[in-house]
Parts: sequence; structure tokens; C-alpha cells
Amino acid sequence: MNFLMQKMDLHVAILISSLIFAICHCYSLSYIVLVLPISLYLSYAAILFSPDHQLNLVPAILIHSFYDFFAFIYILYEYRKKQKKLYESRGNAESAEA
Repeated sequence: MNFLMQKMDLHVAILISSLIFAICHCYSLSYIVLVLPISLYLSYAAILFSPDHQLNLVPAILIHSFYDFFAFIYILYEYRKKQKKLYESRGNAESAEA
């Protein structure tokens, strides 16, 4: 983004870098649409915490890390809940056969 910021308007540079970021996360078209505003948010967070036009990526990295951590916890929770239901349904099926 530093290169783009030197060559063009700040907001255009952020939009282009956010589009590139979203395309790099192209699991599906709907995911690109979801990631684009998040990328804009992360880009503006990086700019907001950047003193003297030195791009500081630490805030964006921390925000992204927290998001990934909580997404992982949620996925793990849902997986364990599904495994518990599967285990319980197998137990009910085995007791019905006996």
C-alpha cells in the first residue's frame, strides 16, 4: 500500500489495496464481498495509527489476529457441538438395538 499511496490519492490507494486483499481471499464471490469492507477497515486502521506517513501495520495485524482467533474458537465450538450430537445419536441407536 505504501507504493500506491505515493503514486495516487490515499483513498484510491486504499480501495485498490483492499480489492487486491479481497481477491487474494477468494474462497467464493460472497466471501470477497464480505472481506472487502473488512479490508477497508483494516487499511484505515493502519493509516489512522501511522505517524508521519510511515505505514504502521501492527494495528491491522492485531485486529486480523483477534478476528482469526475468535473465528477459530467459534468453529471449534460448533465442531464439538456437532460431534457431541453425533456421539449421542449413536448411543441412542445402539441402546435401541439392544
